[in-house]
Amino acid sequence: MKRIQDRENGPEQPTSWVYGQHKLWSKAFLCFIMLNFCIFMGFNILLPTMSLYLEKHGLGGGEIGLIYSTFMVSAIAMRTATGFLVSGRSPLPFIGLGLALCALASFGYYWSTTLYKGIFFRLLHGAGFGITSTLITAMASQTIPQSRLGEGMSYLGLGTTVAMAAGPFLGIWLMHEWGFMILFLGAALCCVLAIGVLRLLSFFDPAYPVFSPTLPHPGLTLFSGMAWVPVLLMFILGPSLSAVIIFMALFCQERSLPYAGHFFVIASISIVISRLFSGKFYDRWGHRTVIPPSVLLLFVIAFMLFWADGSVMIFSAAILYGFGVGALFPGMTALTLSYAPMERRTEATASFFNAYDLGFGLGAVILGHIADWAGSYAVVFLCSACMSLVFFMTYAFFYLRRPDAFLKR
Repeated sequence: MKRIQDRENGPEQPTSWVYGQHKLWSKAFLCFIMLNFCIFMGFNILLPTMSLYLEKHGLGGGEIGLIYSTFMVSAIAMRTATGFLVSGRSPLPFIGLGLALCALASFGYYWSTTLYKGIFFRLLHGAGFGITSTLITAMASQTIPQSRLGEGMSYLGLGTTVAMAAGPFLGIWLMHEWGFMILFLGAALCCVLAIGVLRLLSFFDPAYPVFSPTLPHPGLTLFSGMAWVPVLLMFILGPSLSAVIIFMALFCQERSLPYAGHFFVIASISIVISRLFSGKFYDRWGHRTVIPPSVLLLFVIAFMLFWADGSVMIFSAAILYGFGVGALFPGMTALTLSYAPMERRTEATASFFNAYDLGFGLGAVILGHIADWAGSYAVVFLCSACMSLVFFMTYAFFYLRRPDAFLKR
C-alpha cells in the first residue's frame, strides 16, 4: 500500500534536504542517538544517589525535595527561551554550552553540602539539560524523512531507554564501590563524552533549516499554539506516568514486595522491544493505531498494580507497561513534531517537554498528598488510571470522532 501523508498527522514537510528521500540511518542520526544516550546516562546516574549524598550532609526531606524541584523549573525556563535564542543561528554551539553546564553541575554536586549550593548546581544542571534535550530532539527530527518520523523517534529514544535502565544501577555501583567523588565525576564524564560526539557531528555539516527573515521571529514560548492538542495530552500524561516512576518503590516497600528494581529492568527491556516496531506502525497506519491502544494499556496496568500482591502481577505489569510507554512516548513526539514546520520544531519540542514536565511534577506533588491522606501508596495507581482515561477521552474527542478514524488517508 502506498504511504500517504495523514492529514491528522499535520502538514506534510518538504524532504528535499534530507539525506535521501526516505533514508533514515545516517552518520548524523547515529550521533544524535549517542548524544541522547550520554546526556540521559549522566542524568540517571545521579537520580537515585544524589538524595543520599544530600541526606548525608544533614539536609532534610523538604530541603532535598526543593533542590530536586529547582531542576524542573530551570529546565522549563530554558526550553521556553530556546527557540528565541537559537533562531537564525547554528544550534550546535548552544548544545555544547548546555553540555558544558551539565558537566559542571554534575561534578559540582560534590560541593553541594548546603541547601543553597544544592539549588545553585541544580539550576545549572536543569538549564543545561533543558536546552540540550530540546535541541537534540528537534535537530534529530530534521534528519528524519517525514514518512519515517515515527520510526525515527522510536530509535532516537532507545538511548534514553538504555540510560534509564543502566544509569541508576551504574550510579549505585559507583557510589558503593568508589564513593561520591567518582560518582559525580562519572556523571560529568558522560557529558564530556557527549561534547566529543557533538564535535564529530559538526564535521558532517547536515543542512539544518535556519531562521528566515520572512518569518516572524519566535519569542519566549512556554507552550506553542501550533500543536496545542498534543501538548495538552502530554500534560495529562505526566501525572499518569509519575505515579509509576516515583511511587513504585514506595508501593513495593509498603507491601513487602522486593520487586521494584525488577519492575524497571523488565519494563526497560520491554520498551526497547516495543520501539523496534511501534514507530513503523505509526508511519504505515497513523497515530490512531499506536496511541489509543497504548494509553488503554496504561489504564489496565494501573489496576494490575493496584491489586498486585506478588511477583507474577508485578512482572506482568512491567512487561505491559514497557510496551505501552515504548509506543506512546515516541508516538506523541512524532505527532507533536508533525504539526511544526522545520524551522519551528525547536519550539514544538520545547512545548512537548514543558507540558510533560509540568504534568509530571504537579502530579508527583498531588499524588504524594493523596497517598498521605489515604494512608496507602496503592491509591496513586487508581489516580493514574483516571488520568489515562482522561487522556483517552481527550484524544478521542479530537481524533476519533469520524467513522473512518482508523483509515490511513
